[in-house]
Amino acid sequence: MVDDGPAKVIQLAHRRAYNPDIGSLARQRVAAARERTGLSRAAFAASLESLLHWTPPITEELVKAWETSASPPGPIIVACDIIAPSDNVAAVESAPKKAPVSDLLLKSTLDRDDLGGR
Repeated sequence: MVDDGPAKVIQLAHRRAYNPDIGSLARQRVAAARERTGLSRAAFAASLESLLHWTPPITEELVKAWETSASPPGPIIVACDIIAPSDNVAAVESAPKKAPVSDLLLKSTLDRDDLGGR
């Protein structure tokens, strides 16, 4: 992974041409997560159900709908990232954690790692 420096924020509010289909993006995330696990829809539904404990339970038909036609609820998207992290999620989770500021204040000297340098 190449470090291109800090991420840039792009303001989209004033770009009228930008109109993403959020439902389609969410459906793609569910389908991609199931694909990464290699599970059938029934097995993936069981995994989601064991994580979320929803009533009524999550079924194979719901998973199919969330992949093809219905927008999945937010908790489903989060659960999909827990069950089958994408490369981006895994990279963030495996990144070295920085020391809290309070720990840094107690040090008599700081090194490059403390300052976020590479």
